[in-house]
Formats: sequence, structure tokens, C-alpha cells
Amino acid sequence: MYSWMITRTPTHTSNAINSSTGRIGQKLVTISREAGLHVTLCSNPSTGFRWEPVTISDPTIIELRYQQYVGHTEDLDKAGFEDLLFDAKKSGTTTVSFHYSQPWAGGTKDLWSVTVEVTVSE
Repeated sequence: MYSWMITRTPTHTSNAINSSTGRIGQKLVTISREAGLHVTLCSNPSTGFRWEPVTISDPTIIELRYQQYVGHTEDLDKAGFEDLLFDAKKSGTTTVSFHYSQPWAGGTKDLWSVTVEVTVSE
């Protein structure tokens, strides 16, 4: 069971993650060891942008279990979502960072950045 869901889309935000203005979003989250973290981020690979591999400051506290792009099958130019699930491994605090960039040399870097400070409690 995932106790938090953080969503970042161009038209809707929940749990205080910024809209698609390009500003950096930050969020503080507390979850129990039995729970996990579900993050959904807007994504549109047709623009050349993608979410870079997640950075976890202390991977002994939380780990990425699942990541998948969920797109529109009928209109490939429409934005979809990057869906990520994290499992809590032990109590403590760690930072999870997400960066939306074009991966090639000279591509735009960090168009969107999201940082989530995760505290895992007993």
C-alpha cells in the first residue's frame, strides 16, 4: 500500500508539487516502513525530454521498485506520465531527486526538477 502520491502535471498539482512553469518543486513526505511512495510525473518523449534516472541520497532507506512511462496509445504527441513506485527499507530520511532533460549533448537540462525529502518512520 502506498501512503503518498505525488503528482506533477501541466494542469493539476497535488501535495504541493509545482505546475509546469519550470520552477523547481520541493516536497516533504513522511511514510511508514510498511508503506511506500508513489510518484507520477508528466512526461512527453515526443519532445525529446525524459526523466533522468532517479537520484536517491541514501538508497538504504528507500529504493525504486518500479518505473514506467504511461502514454497515450491513440495520440503519441500528447503528454503521458512517468509512474514510479518506491519501497521503504528502513527508518530515516533521504532525498529523492528527479530531473526532466533532453539527454543528448547540447540538449536542454533540468527543464523541470522535483526534489522530495522522504522520512520513513517506524
